[in-house]
Amino acid sequence: VLDGIPLDLRLEKSGSRYGYPPLRQRIAESQRYEVAPEHVLVTSGTQHANFLAFAATLEAGDEAIGESPSWEQPQVLCEAFKVEPRILRRRPELGWRFDLDELRALMSPRVKLIYLCHPSNPTGAVLDERELRAICDVADRTGAYVLSDEIYRGLEWDGVLSPSVVNTYERGITTSSVSKTLGMSGLRLGWLATRDRDLIERCVNLKYYISLHQQSRLDEVVAMAAL
Repeated sequence: VLDGIPLDLRLEKSGSRYGYPPLRQRIAESQRYEVAPEHVLVTSGTQHANFLAFAATLEAGDEAIGESPSWEQPQVLCEAFKVEPRILRRRPELGWRFDLDELRALMSPRVKLIYLCHPSNPTGAVLDERELRAICDVADRTGAYVLSDEIYRGLEWDGVLSPSVVNTYERGITTSSVSKTLGMSGLRLGWLATRDRDLIERCVNLKYYISLHQQSRLDEVVAMAAL
């Protein structure tokens, strides 16, 4: 923290259920999200952000499309929320990308959410803007959300920053944190970004009543400096 920790910093709560406003501004700017700070919700890491997104968009009996191989959290959340998972395979012969025809075949009116880990854990595959937009176009036909876990965005090997779903789709949900790109997993400081303000409010209500509803001000100051 270049200017030092503020001497009047109260190590209590940020004073905002959405997160410290200057931090939300810094997140939007540093991640190149084409949204206002009001569309960013600070969370206790990416896992927390993913949990809120699943809980706010899915009900028992719904379906959600997840990828394989991938991060395991979505499968566990589907089981917990009694949501039927539908598996979209990443194909090695396609450079660990998706066959869009397979995605279209998995879609139904009951599919409310498509989960992607982008850039991919564990394959390292990165979707370009055309591919990401094509996935969002499939989701848009039934009004499904696309949740893009972008915790590895910024670590692309070729140096080109991958596209973010929050910039691509009205019902796109981006989740991320300072854990991977900045190596600061101990802060437990992440975020959720979406153009859907109603979804932000649903996530805030869940965050307030069933999980940590405000982050540590010290964590917010350190994360803001790092970003």
